[in-house]
Formats: sequence, C-alpha cells, structure tokens
Amino acid sequence: MVATEHDLALLRVVAGWAADSAARVLPIFQRAAPADDRPQAAVASIRTFAEGAPRVHRLRADSMGAHRASVNAKDPAAAAAARAAALACSSAWTHLDLLHTGHQHPHIIGAAAYADLARPGEVSWAIDHAPDEVRYLIGRIPPLTPGRTAISRAYAELDMALRGPTG
Repeated sequence: MVATEHDLALLRVVAGWAADSAARVLPIFQRAAPADDRPQAAVASIRTFAEGAPRVHRLRADSMGAHRASVNAKDPAAAAAARAAALACSSAWTHLDLLHTGHQHPHIIGAAAYADLARPGEVSWAIDHAPDEVRYLIGRIPPLTPGRTAISRAYAELDMALRGPTG
C-alpha cells in the first residue's frame, strides 16, 4: 500500500512522540556503550522523518542497527533503551491498512514500552505526552491483554491508558 499524504502526516506525529520516548532513555545506552552510536542514529533518523523528510530505506537500516545494538548490549536497561530507539525508528513503517490485525502495536507504542523497561516510570510520561494521533491509532487496534513479562505489561498499560475509558 502506498501511503497517502494524510497517512504520512499521521505517521510523522507518531514518529515524533516515539523519538521523544526513546531519546529520554538513550543516555542509559550511551553510558553503557559510548562507542556504539547506532541507537542515536536511529533516533536522529526518525526525528528527520517526523520533521518532514521522506520515508526512506535509511530508516529501516537505522532501526535494524539499533536493534543489533540492543542484542549486543550486556546491561538489560541499555538493551531496552537501544530497542526503544529501534522501535521509534520503525514507527515510520506502521501499516495503517493492517491496524485491524492487532500487529502494529510495536510500531506505534513500542518505543514507549521499551523506554519503560529501560527506566521504569516512563510509561507515565508517554501517556501524559501522547498526541491525539497516537490515541486515535490505538483506538483502531484490538486491545492488548497483559502478559507475564515486564514488556508485555508495559505494552498493555500503554494500550489501555491511550485508548481511554471508553476503549
């Protein structure tokens, strides 16, 4: 599916919020792996998209680079911070035509969920700063139920709070 200008405008808002979520915990990764700039590159790339740059392959490459950095990180909080950057960068590739499948949560709220894994309490910031566009998209996806892991609970908490009291 080719994204319309309206779709891209929606994704740019989501991308800006995702970048902000990831950037809040990026120093955790930077302290643990100061020579590895892949998560920083991912956040920079998604910010560029959020500011109006085209959706290009570089976003996918930078997202994968940050993901590889998360796998290489020895500290769990640093790994989660790098994963937040990877997922922020992937927000540009949210499949708006597949929202009904329920498989787009990582693209929309993944950066915020992993930021919370890196530094507990970040979910509150993400909820408080979520733009209406994020809430709109979450409202169009089937709801999540909490699982047993910390990350599945962070996803479910974000999902429930962002869809509001009416679900």
